[in-house]
Amino acid sequence: MPEYYEEFRYMLQEDMLKAKEKILEIDKAFAKKFGREYGLLERYQTDDAEIILLTMGSLSGSLKEIVDEYRQHGERIGFVKLRTFRPFPAKELETELANTKAVAVLEKDISPGLSGALFTDLSAALVNAERSPLLLNFICGLAGRDISPLQIREAVKSAMEAAETGRVKKPVQWLGLRETLVGLR
Repeated sequence: MPEYYEEFRYMLQEDMLKAKEKILEIDKAFAKKFGREYGLLERYQTDDAEIILLTMGSLSGSLKEIVDEYRQHGERIGFVKLRTFRPFPAKELETELANTKAVAVLEKDISPGLSGALFTDLSAALVNAERSPLLLNFICGLAGRDISPLQIREAVKSAMEAAETGRVKKPVQWLGLRETLVGLR
């Protein structure tokens, strides 16, 4: 195995890249049969958004409600949900986020010593982009812990501040962390 490992990994990479086209092909066939097309990303109120809330999985419903709330007050906020993590929709995200000032990545995971997996992959995907928004990572809901609308509003507030000032004070933040239990207060 070690003698052919590099070639094996290369073939795996190539197949994963081809999988994106296959996913889109199957999605089109599904749409033709059932009248619904999904794509690699779910978009909500993103056309004019200056702030994007980005996630995958079960946070979606809560984020849409928050977007609606801010939209009622004239804030240009949108929401994007990844439908696939592998293959990572790098080009699609680069296009979707090109005119956005800041992206708040909310995710239910952490790679200890770094950030969340989605944030890491998004950062890598945008590193050579012609236009790239400021990125903020919010770790929340680990082990199924509930995430409140108040906590999501904290993330929005941080993203709005970054968009206004043009800088990110703290790239990785925790929402709902019981700070007294970890000695922060």
